[in-house]
Order: sequence, then structure tokens, then C-alpha cells
Amino acid sequence: MPEKSNWHLAVTLDTVNMQAQTFLLVQCVLIMKDIVSSQISNYSASVENDNVKLTFVVPVNVREEIIMITFGRDPRQNVLFIYNSDFKAKTVVTYIHRLTTAIFVSERKVVALLTGVQAGDAGLYECWDGTGPAASELTLCRQKLIVVRKPGQPSIVAITDALEGQTLKLSCNTISTSLPADHGLPMSIFWHDEQKNPLGIPAGEKYVVNAEGQLEIHKLESSDMGRQVTCTSSDRAEGVATPPGSDPSPPYEIHTESPPSLAKIPGLTLEHEYFRDFSLKDSFKFAFVINSLFEPSVVAVKSRRTTGQVRNEDLTSDVSITKSTKYEGKIYLTKFTFTLLRAMYENDKNRTFILTINNRKFSRDFMFILRDVGPPSPVTNISALDITHDTVVLIWTPGSEGGFKQVFDVEYRCLGHTQCNSTWTTGVRGVPESDTIDTRTKATVENLSPETEYNFRIVSTNTHGSATSEPFYVKTTKMTATLQETEMKNGVIIGIAVAFVAIVFIAAILYVTAYKGGVATTTVFNPSKEKKGKMQTIKSLFTSSYDTAEE
Repeated sequence: MPEKSNWHLAVTLDTVNMQAQTFLLVQCVLIMKDIVSSQISNYSASVENDNVKLTFVVPVNVREEIIMITFGRDPRQNVLFIYNSDFKAKTVVTYIHRLTTAIFVSERKVVALLTGVQAGDAGLYECWDGTGPAASELTLCRQKLIVVRKPGQPSIVAITDALEGQTLKLSCNTISTSLPADHGLPMSIFWHDEQKNPLGIPAGEKYVVNAEGQLEIHKLESSDMGRQVTCTSSDRAEGVATPPGSDPSPPYEIHTESPPSLAKIPGLTLEHEYFRDFSLKDSFKFAFVINSLFEPSVVAVKSRRTTGQVRNEDLTSDVSITKSTKYEGKIYLTKFTFTLLRAMYENDKNRTFILTINNRKFSRDFMFILRDVGPPSPVTNISALDITHDTVVLIWTPGSEGGFKQVFDVEYRCLGHTQCNSTWTTGVRGVPESDTIDTRTKATVENLSPETEYNFRIVSTNTHGSATSEPFYVKTTKMTATLQETEMKNGVIIGIAVAFVAIVFIAAILYVTAYKGGVATTTVFNPSKEKKGKMQTIKSLFTSSYDTAEE
């Protein structure tokens, strides 16, 4: 029999009369219940209001002579009939305006084009050999129709804790609304940052989308605090190039959990050292602020003498620690007040205290040294930031202040030739210690000589005394030719200008004055008498008695 590939549209519905006709019926049924259809790989997919092709391949070894296709919604509704004698198709009246069939006889294949797909069309189409209760299912003939729909709005859930230095895993939880409910389609997940830029695709060092669609943020940092990410989803189906995507999830804000750290608030930072007058027996207290997302607590205090002996400080009798959360209204700032209650003696000088502070996931020790008041310590880490032919910019780390505010003098003296003075010269006086946390102090020394070796030293002073640093060697640079030429030109110009002013000034004096009773005389040209061509004689100027010159 030659192959027939024409589209045949059935326009009537005939009642099947098993006594009047001999035919083979294949029944295709839409099963709208939870069955094994989710495991079926043979499916067609479409978005709503689009067109889709359903392909049914009828086995050769069928027993009946009519192939009936039905739509099974309880009761089952017929969809399509195929007659085995000539392999023609007839459409049920319900689908007459939506279903068009193409017959491929040699392949025993029926392709049905369903237009205007709706949610109610989704499900598993089954084929049956025969009609009625005796009909048997043709499992290789069935096909699933999946209607791909927009998923519900997803939400983001953290799978791991957001711990500094570790990997944060986020899951995009979403609900598919595609039909049937057991469609089994995989879902695509897309991640974005605050600017809607894609994250993790392609994978980078920081952001990776793993095989489960989870977003991995590697090596979490404290700077990641407050960043926001969103996700969207869509069902992925063959034959649907652009599946409808979900709305973006609500933003997920990253709250990095870090070890407790010192908040850099001037006046409320835990200092490396504190000073007290050990001759006084009053209590000693100070305050500091800790940065921690989850509320921190001081769980232990130990102290260590310079000899190495360790003491566990009692949190009720030896020391008192109070705290105030949400400092300045910020949830991650906690203010602590440390009060030393017990008496301190001479052998407690330079004792190191160790505070153990815990938060939800971390524990960290903070230390400070309790020193006696006194003169400052010498500065350290002196270096030159900039050196020219006549200036040097020095920077240094202040030493211990001794419990009182200190200032710095920068002194220098030259080296290497006989004109150098052996005494120290103060180049800069009264430099204040920087109030900025973790910032070194600097000063600029000017009016130095080119190509000259110098020793510099920093003198630290407070109300209890002073301390002098070790000398620091610097050699100024050579004056460039351009600078020399500029300075020479400036000198020549200044010299000419001064000479010209002096000449004009002297000429004016000679013009209006004369010497009385003197012997010496001087003859000069008088510009005011130029037209007359006369010269004017003025007597010596080395006397205090003057009058107007005569013609």
C-alpha cells in the first residue's frame, strides 16, 4: 500500500457499531491523575495558546481492527479514531476545530496538530487496542503533553551559614505550575546581583552555580555584608525555546558572620596599652566597642605578669564587665565597659590582660597591657616618604605615650664636611600625635642643603619627660640643572631690579641735594636739564646738611 501523508480533517462523529463494521480501534486516553507518566521520556511540550504536535506510532501486532483514541477524564472522552483497514483518522467533534491529523502509513504513525493549547489539554495520552473493557493499553504508543507555564515566585534559603572565609550556599526554592503536576521537567535557575547582572554563569572564582542550581559564594568576606542577590526560574522543555520565567525572588541580603572584631571608633577602641598611676588605689575603667553581627559576650578574662605567671580574673570580684547592645542604633555594634576592681601593686606593672569574646560561631582573644604612667617611649619605624634637594618628609610610629598626650620635635644635623654643625637643629617643633586610628605620624623638614648627608632624630615629650629615637640617616638629592638655572635667573633678575631701583633712587637724591661747605664735588647728568645740554655739579654727599641744588 502506498504511503499516505495528507492531512485529513474529520468533520463528523460516527457512532462505533461493532456489529456493522469490522475495524481496529486504538483509544488514546488523557489520564489526569498521579501515575508513572513522570518517568516517560516521550513527551511534547508547549506554552499556552501555542500549537503542538502529538505523535502516535501504532504497533503492527494489534489484535483489533479499529483504532480508537479517547480523552480520559472520567468518563473517558474520545479524541481520535484510526481505522486499521486503510489507516485513516477521524476526529471527535469536541476537537474538530482544534485537531488536524497527518497519516504516515508506512511508519504506522499519526501526527496530530493541536492548536490553541490550554491548561486542560495537558496530561498523558494513552493508546488502546480495541474498545470497551476488553481494550488493552499500547504502552509504546502513548505520549505526554506538557503545558509549560510561568513558575511561582521563588524564595532564597541559605543552606550553609554565612561564615567569613567559607562558602555560602544559597538555594532558590520555587514551585512549578506547569501541567500535568507530575510533568518531571527539569528547572533552570538564574541568579542576579543588585544591578541585575548574572552571577555564577560562567563560573568565576567568587560565584559559582553548581549542578543543583545553588549559588555558591566562595571565600566570604566581611565586605560581602549587605550585598543582595535574587533568583528567577523557568521549566526547561524540549521544543520550547523561550519558556516563561518567574518573577524575581525577594532580595536575599548577605549577613556575613565574622569573628568579633574591634570597631574603629575614636575613643572607643580597645587600645594596645592603658596607663594608670599605680600609687592610686582607685578602680580603673575604660570602654570599647566590638563589631559582631550576633551579640558578643566576654566569657573569660586572664592576666599574665612579665614573669609569665597567669591569673584567672574573677568576673565578679576582680573585674566587672557590662555591655550595651545596638550601639548608635547599629545591631552589629556592642559597647563594653571594663572595670578593674581588685587592687594593683608594683609587681602588676606591665601586666597583660586577655579578654576572650565569643559570638554565635566564633571565639577570639583580645589583649592589652596595663602600664604605669611615665615618660613616653622612643618612636620606631622611622622612614623617609619623600626626599628632594632641600626637603625631607619623615614618617614614624609613635611609641608608648606614658599615659599623657605627647608631641614630637624633629631634629637634624649634617654630616661629612667641616661646615657641618655638631649640634642638633630643630627642624619641626611640636608635631601632634595623629588622632586617626592606625595612622603613623609625619612631618616635613625644609631649608636643607642639596647633596648633603643628615642624621635625623625624633624627640617625644609629655608632661613626665621625653625620649629620643635612634638617628635616621638621609642624604638630600642633587639640585637639577633646571632648578639651578631657574634660581640663577631669579637671582639675576632680582639683582638687576635692585640695582635699577638703587640707581634711580641715588639719581633722585643727587638731583635735589647739594653739599654745603664741603670740598669734594661730583658731576652728574641731570635729565631735567637735558634740553639745555648742561651738566650739574653736586658736592660731596657725606654730610647731613642738604639744600636744593643750583643750576
